[in-house]
Amino acid sequence: MTSLEARIQVLEDKDAIRELTAKYCYTVVRQDSQALINMFTEDGDSATGNCAVEIRLVDEGKAFTACGHYDDIYRRVNGEWKFARRDFELYHWVPLAEGWAGQG
Repeated sequence: MTSLEARIQVLEDKDAIRELTAKYCYTVVRQDSQALINMFTEDGDSATGNCAVEIRLVDEGKAFTACGHYDDIYRRVNGEWKFARRDFELYHWVPLAEGWAGQG
């Protein structure tokens, strides 16, 4: 069994990565490009994960729904987790009136 300190570190790392993905969504909505850039790095310890996303938006008065997931690579730099890479796989992006199954 690993030490208590190591187990706590794993929990803290997982929580920091969850917070990073949540901050990413908020930053995209705010359209804060500099904050978004600051969430990425190329150096540091690495980890991988994935994150599901559901998107609802209005574009030119028309409601849309979208869904997919991110495959992420994270890097820890000076104790802070950042993205090294974020790949998005889109499942659907359709007008809400049509529905994601194509039955509007």
